[in-house]
Amino acid sequence: MDDELFKRTVATILKQIATLNRNLIELRVAVNVLKVSVAALASPSDPKAALTAFQTQEQKILDSSQDFQEGKQFSEIAELLENWKPGQES
Repeated sequence: MDDELFKRTVATILKQIATLNRNLIELRVAVNVLKVSVAALASPSDPKAALTAFQTQEQKILDSSQDFQEGKQFSEIAELLENWKPGQES
């Protein structure tokens, strides 16, 4: 693979990662709106406590999730790829 093709390929991958990142941000916002709504419904007298309880449960699930661990690894790889320059030793 020549350098020009490699550069175009990396640029395409980075654009796709940026698009995925924007979509992920939108999804996170939507999920946060749902969390706040559910917390208000679950405990109208103390929605903040309900939200805290949900967040604690969410963190327990994330900590035990293989998908979450693999996602963290992907993020690390994507960051390395973003910062990599041709001819650069790893």
